[in-house]
Amino acid sequence: MIMKAVKILKWMGIGVAGIFTIVIVTLLALEFFVSDAYVARLVTKYSAQMLNAQMQVEEIRFTAFSHFPSVGVRLKNGTIVSNTHLKDSVQYDRTPKQADTLVSFNEFTVLINPLRMLKGRIDISGIILDNPRAYAYVSPTGCANWDIMVADTTATVEVDTVSHESSQENPLHINIRNIEVINGGRFVYDSREDGLRASLVMNSVILKGNFSDEIERSRIREGNFSRLNMAVSQSGAQKYFEGIIADTASGPGKGRASMRFAIDTLNIESAGKGLLAVEARTRTNVRVSRNSLTENLPMDIKGKIKLGGRRESAVTFQDLKITTAGIPLNLNGKVEYSTDSLYTESFLARIEEFPLEEFLQYVPKAIVPDISKLHTDTRLSVDVNVFGSYDFSSGKLPNADVDFNIPSSSIAFDGIKEKIKEVYLNGKYHFRPSIPDSNMVVINKMLVDGDGIALYGKGYVKDIERNPYIDMYMNSRVNLDSLVKMFPPETDIYGSGSMAAELNVKSRLSNLTLYNLAKADIKGSINAEKVEMGIPSQNITCNIYGGDIRLGSNVNTRDTTIAKGTKMIGVFVKIDSTYIKYDQTLQMAGNDILLSGRNEASLFDTTSHNVKPFKGSFRAKRLSIKSIDSISMRIANTTNRFSILPYKGDVTIPSLTLTSTTERIMARQGLHFFSIAKGAFNINAHKNDAELKMREARMAKLQDSLQMIYPQIPRDSLFKHWFAQRTGGRITNRLPDDFSEDDYNFKLTDQGILHLLNRWEVSGDMSAATMRLSTPAFPLRTRAQESKVSFNLNEIRVDKSKVLSGRSSFEATGSIKGIKGALTRGGRLRVNMDINADTLNFNELAKAAYAGTEFMAKSSAYLDSLQKLSSAEDLEDAVAIESGDTLEKMSLFIIPKNIEANFKMNINYGIYSSIILKHASGEVRSKDRCLQILDFNAQTSAGAMDLNAFYKTKSKEDLSVGFDMQLQDVNVGEFIKLYPQIDSLLPMMKSFDGILNSQMAATAQIDTNMNFLLSTVEGVARIKGDSLVLMDGETFAEIAKMMKFKNRERNLVDSISVELSIKDNKIEVYPFMMVMDRYSTAISGKQDMDMNLDYHISVIKSPLPLRLGIDITGNIDDFKIRPGKVLYKNANLPVYTKLIDSTRVNLREYIYNIHNK
Repeated sequence: MIMKAVKILKWMGIGVAGIFTIVIVTLLALEFFVSDAYVARLVTKYSAQMLNAQMQVEEIRFTAFSHFPSVGVRLKNGTIVSNTHLKDSVQYDRTPKQADTLVSFNEFTVLINPLRMLKGRIDISGIILDNPRAYAYVSPTGCANWDIMVADTTATVEVDTVSHESSQENPLHINIRNIEVINGGRFVYDSREDGLRASLVMNSVILKGNFSDEIERSRIREGNFSRLNMAVSQSGAQKYFEGIIADTASGPGKGRASMRFAIDTLNIESAGKGLLAVEARTRTNVRVSRNSLTENLPMDIKGKIKLGGRRESAVTFQDLKITTAGIPLNLNGKVEYSTDSLYTESFLARIEEFPLEEFLQYVPKAIVPDISKLHTDTRLSVDVNVFGSYDFSSGKLPNADVDFNIPSSSIAFDGIKEKIKEVYLNGKYHFRPSIPDSNMVVINKMLVDGDGIALYGKGYVKDIERNPYIDMYMNSRVNLDSLVKMFPPETDIYGSGSMAAELNVKSRLSNLTLYNLAKADIKGSINAEKVEMGIPSQNITCNIYGGDIRLGSNVNTRDTTIAKGTKMIGVFVKIDSTYIKYDQTLQMAGNDILLSGRNEASLFDTTSHNVKPFKGSFRAKRLSIKSIDSISMRIANTTNRFSILPYKGDVTIPSLTLTSTTERIMARQGLHFFSIAKGAFNINAHKNDAELKMREARMAKLQDSLQMIYPQIPRDSLFKHWFAQRTGGRITNRLPDDFSEDDYNFKLTDQGILHLLNRWEVSGDMSAATMRLSTPAFPLRTRAQESKVSFNLNEIRVDKSKVLSGRSSFEATGSIKGIKGALTRGGRLRVNMDINADTLNFNELAKAAYAGTEFMAKSSAYLDSLQKLSSAEDLEDAVAIESGDTLEKMSLFIIPKNIEANFKMNINYGIYSSIILKHASGEVRSKDRCLQILDFNAQTSAGAMDLNAFYKTKSKEDLSVGFDMQLQDVNVGEFIKLYPQIDSLLPMMKSFDGILNSQMAATAQIDTNMNFLLSTVEGVARIKGDSLVLMDGETFAEIAKMMKFKNRERNLVDSISVELSIKDNKIEVYPFMMVMDRYSTAISGKQDMDMNLDYHISVIKSPLPLRLGIDITGNIDDFKIRPGKVLYKNANLPVYTKLIDSTRVNLREYIYNIHNK
């Protein structure tokens, strides 16, 4: 802007000087012949021919003798109005009204020696300007109002005016001795092209000396300035000040930045030997939009300046002191200048013991509101020595040496007792532009020592202009007790304890990034002693007792899994005890924590896709974590090792390994507790995109083929259409699933986890001395001992894990497959398990399973009360089920459809209902909502049992059970306890005692309350017994008396063999023989489920010489016995064995194939 202003002033000066030279010569020639008014009109006329402007003067007066030998010319009320086209169509309304008035003045007086003009020089002894005004304007399109010189139309070759002027020797030399401005003056530069505006306003100016058109010949003897004000502003410049003032009013890039520079007094006097004594006092204001950056910033100037000479172009400063806002700047040296460069052999600038507090009073409160509360005796000294040249065209800078120093000083703040007791800084800056790598800043010593903090540092930074190299050592100490007292009370921060840190860096600046850290040499440490800090208003707490953190880099020499010579970065963290809390989101506590890690230093190098080796370990004596989602974990004595290495030689695939041993883990999620004692884990994982990519490729290829077959079908609907074509549309005819909501939902919805499952392979194994589960979903004390488990993403294998659940104890070996499909697609789990049980209490396990399905339906108050329980033992006591050896009636239990299970069971001792099972074995299968019991045999308290059965919950309309059972040597009473329904089928059975053999097969529908629908019962039974005892003695005595039994005291039935069938709500007892005393009888009959009887007894053999038939009819509570016709005359009764056996075989086949039904 300065060069532009010089150019403008030069052109304006040449133009005005030329114009007035014409005027003066004209006046001299016409002084005695032409009147002043005529001369004025003549000047106006001929200036219009030379200029693209109108020059108007109200009056011109000429004096030839009053200032002899100089002659004088005085112009009154003159103006130069530019005719340059400024008002283009777009910007017309925004052009200032004064834009066309280039120059105006009240009076303009010039004294000139005409005799000197004969020698080729214009000698002006004085210029007096009364209230001069100039307005230099540039329109938005770049048109300037001072461009008023009329072009020479006779010229044949265009010549650049500026270069022409500078290259041609001026035939006339101008010399001005005195310049005076009175009654004020105003000069304005207003560029609408770039938004720059500058103004100069003065009260009065007196300059004495020699002012030549040859700058090197100019000299100032004396100068006096009164109230000189300069202002500069730039629209849009506010964007350069963003962040300096927080509440910038106009927004980025839309405000106006301005600077005002006022000279109250400026005196210049000759000091001999070409030196000028300069003394000035100024004030400066800088504003951004409505915000002030500086206000009345004082500047005092005092010293000596020498402006060149006849044979040199130079400016010399001698003890020139510029004091700005208390900053004393002393300048000494000579600067030589030419058209293309500046040069100095030695230019010294010194700031000596500048008092910082004196400067701070000029910092606006808008930037630092509490700046007035800061007090310091800090004094800054800076010595700068500049030597060499500055090239205008290339921008090459000269050499420089800078020394800076802050001697020991202190800093305090009003209202805070603690203070910084000592601040010290000493260093230098060495700058050689021709040798860039030698440029450096050296910190010899840096020290900050206060009540709450101490900081020490030393080192250097070199090659600053390109890629700085840093060699720096720093250490610090922080006393939180004192430090937090320096914060205002409203910050709501507390702290106690102390911390110490140390850092040593040797590196290029470009390497101090995550991506290039491998090339840096960094070592550091942090030590914390009983540190307690937090922000109560935000519920944040961080306590560390005995913390040690170390960071460093080295080269691998021993680890064989990492290439020898690899640059590594290591971190070591040791914490004796810690407690961290972040609102309700996270709580963590622990002690004796040790974390270490080593990583290839090029970890963050994104230019390479190779896996960077990383190894580490983690150890803790105690660690507890609690999160906002009711998940908590407590860990005791855990040791872990982890690593990330290339997978099987492929350096682009990461392989993760974790090895862990833990004395105890206790975890809680809501109402569910889980713990592990003496656990060991080994986990391996590697990224595997190959399988996913192959599957995606196969699907895309299939889609391409289908698109060719069905070109009219949208690509995203091809599979649906294809499947409908293959199934004939039957998919839409599937029955709704009544119990889908009762299935276990394993499918994950978190896309991040699903992404990991699809792209990573994970495997490992786990062993534990004890695992414990406590949950209302299965309210029994459940333990697993000496467990060994191996796993991958699709399968879990259990090896001889001993489980204690309530009063049951068993060992489990087997697998759970389909895990990945269940988690990603909602697929089925497949469970295969061998169960070897010492004790299995079916009553207790079934009660727990049913209770678990119902606990979530409990009231919220009940669930909240469980949530408040703090231990697994308390939860187990609160949800414990009632003990007992009977299986109470319970609601319908739905077999999950998305779990396929196969259990092979061997039970040493079991309890079902009131029956004791011994040496039981068999197989239990679950699939498609059907439960099978196959080839189950056991020695029971009722006798030996073989059983096949099913339990089906396909839909609400398809609920059924069925069994095929064979009992041998069963006590009648125990038999009735095992199957209470037998009393309805054979009411007379309860009247007997003894040993039976039974074969039974039946199916029935049930309702949602587990009640049998008697009308749907279908089945057959065969019951045989010998030496049965009739329990009803009174009935036996009556029969014995009537039938004339030989032994009326002994109620023994010698044998009985009954076969029956059940169908259509009716029971048919096929003819069977019963031998008692001296009688043989054949019995048959029917009854319904309401106990309406219709039985017949034929006496085939008796001591009486007659045959007898007996009919029994009526209800079980009111039946009648009448003599009747003999239906059976001998023991050759109709045989129904084949019917019974075939029915059993068919039912057994149905049970085996239940999943195909």
